[in-house]
Amino acid sequence: MTATTRIQVRSKQPVSLRRVSQLRQQPKKGHWPRHRHDAAYVAVITDVGYFESGDTGRWHLEAGDIVFHTAFEAHANLVSTSRSRVLNIPLPMDADYPAVFRVADPDALVSAAVARSPDAIHYLRPSEVREPLMLDWPDELARYLREQGGSIQSWADTIGLSCPAVSRGFRSTYGTTPARYRLEERTRKVLRGIAAGSTSLAELALANGFADQSHMTRAVRALTGKTPGQFRKIKFVQEARDTSV
Repeated sequence: MTATTRIQVRSKQPVSLRRVSQLRQQPKKGHWPRHRHDAAYVAVITDVGYFESGDTGRWHLEAGDIVFHTAFEAHANLVSTSRSRVLNIPLPMDADYPAVFRVADPDALVSAAVARSPDAIHYLRPSEVREPLMLDWPDELARYLREQGGSIQSWADTIGLSCPAVSRGFRSTYGTTPARYRLEERTRKVLRGIAAGSTSLAELALANGFADQSHMTRAVRALTGKTPGQFRKIKFVQEARDTSV
């Protein structure tokens, strides 16, 4: 199993559309090993970008790009200059945006986020959507695992490589094995299903490639420290709190 650092970016209270907060960052120059954040958020690149590889692919990010990370998504960063600047905006777990996109008025978005205005969320309407880099076969495999979640052995056979060779090459690029990459993608899909209001955990397990509900529960607990049932209770509590405001 690949070790991954977990970073908390959420506040003590669950984030809702009425509680948009912000966090400025000046990423340190150098390599940031693969790590994960336990809440959904967007990173607005406000000055000089960086290179990122993670659960949505590999990206050369530039000023003006907005990077969406779902809860418990992992990535590594390579920051080549101390001039990089980022504004992180936490989001609800059920937020849904393209992995990397741009908006029509980034200045208005940044101003609203810095002012902690609830209007900031309205400026997050994509006007341009970017696609991940396709530099080599690990990027093709990553896309295959995200979109299809199929057999790694079958994929390796199609390009004439052994499974051990594929695993080594993928890990050197993405910092984790193909099997772990696929499992965590399936697990995050379960979390998004719970956030979207799915009531049947058994159906979620089947729809996302798990052998059964117990298998899914173990995967969710390993990734997040909580069970699917606990996440569903958190959602119900948050909905009750939001409707009472």
